[in-house]
Amino acid sequence: MVAITVILAATAGYVVFGMADETKAVAPQPAITATYDRTTDGDGQALELVFEGGDTLEEQNVYFVLQGAVAVNPSGSNSAAEINGNQIDAQIGSETTAGATMTIDADATTVDTGANEHLDLSDATLRLVWDPASADIQETETIWRWSDS
Repeated sequence: MVAITVILAATAGYVVFGMADETKAVAPQPAITATYDRTTDGDGQALELVFEGGDTLEEQNVYFVLQGAVAVNPSGSNSAAEINGNQIDAQIGSETTAGATMTIDADATTVDTGANEHLDLSDATLRLVWDPASADIQETETIWRWSDS
């Protein structure tokens, strides 16, 4: 009888105290509209993002990942183009609110426009990743995704 009481007390303690520490944070849900400019002259293609609403994003908790974008070089030695720094902070500020806009273009990436490179987004995927600031939460989550396909 004592053993059963100890087991029940331990189980209750785990449920009350242990499970409270495992609460999963809920990722923000932004409402973003993307307009893709396929123009390939000048600095190349661009993607304009408009934050229409949804949850406010704090720039220290989100970042963009650009995959499949290409810096097209006139010599034919193309290379991968990546996001250059924290473009949310650079273009919008510390928080996104409804109506905020930003552009993913040659200036926002590692494309060298001085060497006449231009940005090609035709096979690109852009993801907005949420990375919670809490040290207790180790997970990241894609909260928005764009692809031309």
